[in-house]
Amino acid sequence: MNQTPTTTTDEQPDKSSKRTELQRLAEVMTAARTQQGVSLWSDGWKRLKRNRVSMISLWTLVVIVVLAIVTPALPLQSPIFQNVKQRELLPPEFKTFTLGIAKYDETLASKRQELQAMSTSHDLAALQVEIEGLEARHPINVYWNDPNFISKAMIEFRIFIFGDYCIPSICGTDKLGRDVLSRVCWGSRVSLACGLIATLVSLVIGVSYGAIAGYFGGRIDNIMMRIIDVAYSIPFIFIVIFIMSFLSSPKVRDTLHDYGINQITVFFLMIGAIYWLTMARVVRGQVLSLKNEQFVDAAKTIGTSQWGIIFKHLVPNVMGIVIVYLTLTIPAVIRFEAFLSFLGMGVQAPDISWGMLVNEGIQVITPIRIYWWMIVFSGFALALTLFSLNFLGDGVRDALDPKLKNR
Repeated sequence: MNQTPTTTTDEQPDKSSKRTELQRLAEVMTAARTQQGVSLWSDGWKRLKRNRVSMISLWTLVVIVVLAIVTPALPLQSPIFQNVKQRELLPPEFKTFTLGIAKYDETLASKRQELQAMSTSHDLAALQVEIEGLEARHPINVYWNDPNFISKAMIEFRIFIFGDYCIPSICGTDKLGRDVLSRVCWGSRVSLACGLIATLVSLVIGVSYGAIAGYFGGRIDNIMMRIIDVAYSIPFIFIVIFIMSFLSSPKVRDTLHDYGINQITVFFLMIGAIYWLTMARVVRGQVLSLKNEQFVDAAKTIGTSQWGIIFKHLVPNVMGIVIVYLTLTIPAVIRFEAFLSFLGMGVQAPDISWGMLVNEGIQVITPIRIYWWMIVFSGFALALTLFSLNFLGDGVRDALDPKLKNR
């Protein structure tokens, strides 16, 4: 006789409890799929947007950088054109000023037409030499100091749009009759480029040096850190003076020009090579605290090389503090460049920087008369940029600090 199996009362609660647990697990998995995690950068950006001062500083810097980039395309006067007799130390004015490029182009075009109409070889050669001289003295090369191809294209676009029109000297003129507004705008390109290039150089050297020292540790770390200690003891201002004096000699300057190297580029790289020391120490300390974490052990387990661990795993995890330090390094570099240019050992004419403009303003201040526009506008541009960078750096530091997340 067949007997049907019976279900005990103890098995039914077990099945119901398992079913309930499966339902809860399904609900948790569904909620996990609908929710998205917040990365450090997105969370930091949200907190940075709540900092009104930092956002104002950020947009101020954006405006300054954009104006510096498009300066050649703006209807500004020539930053190097001199007219001492008629425009020396003029106060801010709204008198119209023109470049005279249209008249120059008409003269050049008539000479070319005359060249095509000539038949004798003697007159043809003389006129060809005259035309070549006119082309070499073209206002684009004379008024803007032989610009590179990008700046030249922007200047040609500016001439095509605005013609001979220029913004009046609303910021006055200097002791050589040059427009202060134009010089402040063109000086921003050099000062900001110095801050950016020098900071990137310090970033590459400092991050690599500090990450290597922190990861390997031991004797390698001791040797590398002692090198930094020795470098800290060197008065870099004297090294900069020596190098700039060496680069200023005609023979060295001509040699660099033959290789296509600009003196101002060497100056930027030299400043960056000075400011990497503190960056290296900061990165080393962060790497020392991260190299024993589990993700480093996992990378070793799967066979990642030591250099791969350093530059693919450790360096990306310290970029938060590196970015914070970069926002504080850029104003320090700009100040250092302005200080050297103020002393006459930085950017050399015909290049322009804010520090050089401040120095020119100081030179014309006398007890009898103060030409305030010579120092107010360049000093204001420099101070506004430095304040904005410092306020933005403080905001980024607070936004990327996990300890201040709920404050």
